[in-house]
Amino acid sequence: MIMKVLIKKFWKLKKNYPDSKEILLEKARVLIFLVRYEEAEMALKSIDITSDEKDRFKNQYISRYADLYIRKGSQFKRRDYKKRLELLEKAIELIEDLETIDGGTASILIKALNDLSFLSFDLDAKQLLEKKIQQHFSLIVNNTNNVVKKLKTAILEHSESYSVDVVDLAKRLGVNYDALAQEITEDTEGIIVTIKYDSGFVKNSNGSFYFSLDEVNFLNPIVGDRVSFEYEETPRGKNAKNLNFIVEK
Repeated sequence: MIMKVLIKKFWKLKKNYPDSKEILLEKARVLIFLVRYEEAEMALKSIDITSDEKDRFKNQYISRYADLYIRKGSQFKRRDYKKRLELLEKAIELIEDLETIDGGTASILIKALNDLSFLSFDLDAKQLLEKKIQQHFSLIVNNTNNVVKKLKTAILEHSESYSVDVVDLAKRLGVNYDALAQEITEDTEGIIVTIKYDSGFVKNSNGSFYFSLDEVNFLNPIVGDRVSFEYEETPRGKNAKNLNFIVEK
């Protein structure tokens, strides 16, 4: 069924956009689905990504290429795990080269991290997984892809193998912090529900409050932290400032 949908979309694109980048990208997608990986990579290599390309297309292109590496890696048996690790590293590096990573590409990143968890018996793979979860936590924590739960389970079921910090982060994956924030009725307390680059949002039952990371008075704030704050009304909405971490009892 999925194959029929892909082929139908492919021919529609080919009719409307002959020899376009979009048709080549869709061609690569179909070839990946058919496990014709070498042909898929040739199709991807034939696409010229210019510096002025829109972020949306750049993300689609990198997502497809990274997914190709992940799928190629999954073919290797345990004795060849180093080859799989190398391909997973390439997939992650491709994604990290993007200036802006959207939700779809974040899902592919999660897929790569989940596959890394299968190689946790190798020190290099385990350390890479720990590093990337910490580095990209704010990007993956709110992602609704089902693989998030698999990644969480993989880490928590082998919690003794991972650092305390990474285990704590894994516990936060898949948690609906928006719903938890709605239960907080204090005007000046809330839960950080989003962090993106140099800003974020803290939320409680009274709504969402924008904040700059410069207003945070503790190190390494992450989604799920409960905080106290002051706020001010602005023409663009409520701004939180002077954020302080609240230690849960």
